[in-house]
Amino acid sequence: MMFRSSQLFKLPIIALNNGQTIGTVENLVIDPQRQAIAALVLAEHRNPSYCKIIPFNRVRGIGSYAVTVDNHQTPIAAKDAPEILSILKDNSAAFLGKRVISKDGQLLGTVDEFHINPKTGRVSALEISGRLLHSLLKGRYLLPVRFVETIGRDTIITKYQEEIRLEPAPTKVHETFHKVKSHSAKIWETSKRWTNTLGKTIQEMTVDEYPPDIKS
Repeated sequence: MMFRSSQLFKLPIIALNNGQTIGTVENLVIDPQRQAIAALVLAEHRNPSYCKIIPFNRVRGIGSYAVTVDNHQTPIAAKDAPEILSILKDNSAAFLGKRVISKDGQLLGTVDEFHINPKTGRVSALEISGRLLHSLLKGRYLLPVRFVETIGRDTIITKYQEEIRLEPAPTKVHETFHKVKSHSAKIWETSKRWTNTLGKTIQEMTVDEYPPDIKS
């Protein structure tokens, strides 16, 4: 299951050692070379050195409700993680709002969101839209990162336009429908099991209430 970047923002971060909520996800630090999450930002600061972060290798799980880490002392200042601090200071770490153009100079759109594998932290695709009218009528598109060649300070460069295969991005309504459908199926299965168990229990109780000579 892939996560939209927006789904991670404001998720509570919970320490497994004591169940304490130690903050919420305020931002993501993306390593443009690895095309993956380098860290989660808990508290931003005008001076990047003092941002409070959690390196992604210290994250134990990312779910729809929360992010988990081993210890409540996991967050560190960015200045204590030089590699992550250098990414924070470099504007190429920011995906959202960047123009996406192909090597042959065609404007594909701008990045509205990106999709992430919550287990590995890898960015799987960029969600882009073109002109406003096109976006309203045709929706957004997914650009798989295999077509991305350079993530720069101002622009993301892809392969030649003829080599790219864009995919329609799933709408939030579409995703919600599938979540509801999946949840309803689980409720139905649980209800069937509960009904069968209840039926067997009532049958056993009814049989035990009769005297031995009446039992079938």
